[in-house]
Amino acid sequence: MSLRFAVIALTVFAFAIPALGQLTTPRSVSPAAELNQRIGLTDIKVNYSRPRVTLRGNDRTGKIWGGLVPYGFNVIAPNFGCRCEIPWRAGANENTTVTFADDVKIEGKPLPAGTYGLHMAIYEDGRATVIFSKNHSSWGSFFYNEAEDALRVDVKTQKIPHTEVLTFNFVDMGNDYGVLALDWESKRIPFKVEVDVHKVQILDPATGTGTFLAEVIKRIYGRFGGQQGIWTSYV
Repeated sequence: MSLRFAVIALTVFAFAIPALGQLTTPRSVSPAAELNQRIGLTDIKVNYSRPRVTLRGNDRTGKIWGGLVPYGFNVIAPNFGCRCEIPWRAGANENTTVTFADDVKIEGKPLPAGTYGLHMAIYEDGRATVIFSKNHSSWGSFFYNEAEDALRVDVKTQKIPHTEVLTFNFVDMGNDYGVLALDWESKRIPFKVEVDVHKVQILDPATGTGTFLAEVIKRIYGRFGGQQGIWTSYV
């Protein structure tokens, strides 16, 4: 081997090592997924992983709720994480997270804009507690801490046709609300997300300050002197 060839080979190898460290390999089990939805002017994003009911040929129908996903709060890993009673991570692998670009209401309760770890406690009687945690970077629910809760809401679960792969989706929509639901096996856990379209701020790029959307609409309407034809073309 010539000296020149050896130098080239070592150079290529040196650059390849960092690149290999940055590779993201596909997951054959519980692949990552992302749901994006705009309600009014508010963007909502859910990042989660999607486990299947049937795993490596083993059909777990009837063994998900109360089995794979224990009811309520439980000590799942006595030698890992907080070693305490925790809810379900609402998915698999890392934290399931939900991001709201603006302030919202969840089941009528206020929740500030931001990214939250999403957890759920499912109960045998058809109840579910949906938890939004300020900690959104932990592994699943294993490091869950009630003190980091931003909001908890109680909802009713629903029975649905068989859903093989865990799925988040908006199952109902309006101009200022959406019903976000987790569907898996035969159960749906829905919760209502509301946005205030009149209080979403539009920032002035020159000053970085905002004015309420209602005021913006008022100014546009005033500029055209209330001419109905022109106004309707803008809305």
